[in-house]
Parts: sequence; structure tokens; C-alpha cells
Amino acid sequence: AHLSSPVRPGSPKWFQKVGFVYQNPVYQMFLSSVADEVAYNAASPEAAREQMERFHLTPMAQRHPHSLSEGQKRRVSIAAITAGEPEILLLDEPTVGQDYQNLQMIVQMLSQLHRARGTAMVTVTHDIRCAAALADRVLWIQDGVIHRAGGKELIDEYFTSAHAAPREASYV
Repeated sequence: AHLSSPVRPGSPKWFQKVGFVYQNPVYQMFLSSVADEVAYNAASPEAAREQMERFHLTPMAQRHPHSLSEGQKRRVSIAAITAGEPEILLLDEPTVGQDYQNLQMIVQMLSQLHRARGTAMVTVTHDIRCAAALADRVLWIQDGVIHRAGGKELIDEYFTSAHAAPREASYV
């Protein structure tokens, strides 16, 4: 996806087009209920409601986000950002703290978002399950530079490498 018009990074318009999900969801939550977090930057009340349902957050709508488990906080943070319907989605370790069922739900939702809206996603992850499910293109970053670039074939090589632990890989 490309941005429909040039925008200055960091400007209010940029934040409408680019959604960023932090590695630590606490850094992006500042309201007193899950419902308020998801609705805050939502494109519409329907978009907020849809994300609340999609991420199984409706039963905890009135809870304070900081009272949730780490996995629940992560789902709130992703729901809040995707409710804004960004053109580009930047995800830093989106599946940390998720059991297999919730990991599948997050990956499925992100894939649907890409298909339905053409949302471009850049994901940084050390989770092979997430990488294998979301990656179209892989950038293997080592010592701060692109070590290798390619397709899904790099995923297995990266994760089986004896030196994989200190490296980061970005998936587009």
C-alpha cells in the first residue's frame, strides 16, 4: 500500500495513516476503560465495536486496561490501532503473551485486514509462528543492517540459525 498523499512523519495526518502497535502495550494505553481505548482513535463507532468483538474484548469493555493480563493488553492495543483503519500498520512483537488460540485469532485478523483494506504491515517478531503466517517478504537484520532479504524461505533459516537469538528479523 502507498499513502494516498504525502504526509509529514509525526504529523496528525501521518498518525491517521500509520498505526503503530508498541512491543509493550502499556506504553500506548492511557484511558480508563478498554472500550474507551478502542474507541479513542477509531474511524467510526462501528469500527470500534467490530474490533472489540473481533478480539473478544466486549466482556471486558469497562475494565481498566492496566488490570488485564499481558495477552489481553496486547489484544486491546492491536484492536485500538486497527479500529483507526490505518493504511500502514507497524507491529512490534504482536503475538507476545498469546496462547495458540489467541495467536491464531490475531494472525487471522491481521490477514483479513490486509486482504480487505490492502493494509500494509511491517512486523518485527521473534515468533516463528507469527512470521510464518504473516510474512510475504523477509528482512533479516543483523548488527543494525539488512543481512539478507527474500521470501518466506528465510524464516526457517533465520530461526534455525545457531546465532538467531541476538538478531532481529522484520517481516513485511
